[in-house]
Parts: sequence; C-alpha cells; structure tokens
Amino acid sequence: MGALLRPVNRIRVTRHAVQYPDAETYIDADQVRADLPAAVKLVEAAEQALPHLSVFAR
Repeated sequence: MGALLRPVNRIRVTRHAVQYPDAETYIDADQVRADLPAAVKLVEAAEQALPHLSVFAR
C-alpha cells in the first residue's frame, strides 16, 4: 500500500497550489500527467475497499 500512497502527497500539494495560487505558483503539466496513473490506481483501490467499510456500505 505504501507504493500506492507515495504519490498522494505530491498530488495533494499540487491540488492545493492550484486552488490557492500565489505569485510563485507553477504547475508542471508533465508532472500532472505523470501522476494520473497513480491517481487512477488510488481511485480503483478506494472502489475496492468501500464495500468492506460498513459506514459506506449500502
């Protein structure tokens, strides 16, 4: 799970920078594209975990 979560902080920091930009904010499009597969894997893992978490079960 560590490898799955490793890029999350970078994705979180980038999202924060976009939502709250300042004069020095720079977003590298190549880095964002490179993080997309990690984000997809994280969403897929969450989809698999949700049915096992009773608070989210339907």
